[in-house]
Amino acid sequence: MRTKSVYITSHEKSAGSIVVSIGMMEFLKAKFEKVAYFRPFVQDENRDSNISLFLERYSLNMEYSKTFGFTVPQVERFIAQNRFDLVLKELIEKMKGLEKEYNFVLVEGA
Repeated sequence: MRTKSVYITSHEKSAGSIVVSIGMMEFLKAKFEKVAYFRPFVQDENRDSNISLFLERYSLNMEYSKTFGFTVPQVERFIAQNRFDLVLKELIEKMKGLEKEYNFVLVEGA
């Protein structure tokens, strides 16, 4: 089975994962025709600056709604209801959908 995604994250805020993600996207766009960008969690549904950067800089042909999984308030509600399993299930489904539609998916965590 061929790998179709990579997850980049850091242990600390402002540790440079965006720089690593940009470098990885440069490599991926040179190698693959269709690359997706995905963030599992964003602060709110308004334009996330990292998502906007990748959509614009790399001319990614993606609907904004497909670039993230959940907002932080949504996840907090699921956790309060003891239903985090639904969050994980939905994230897996979204990732599988992107992997079917695109040659590779770059996932950037918090």
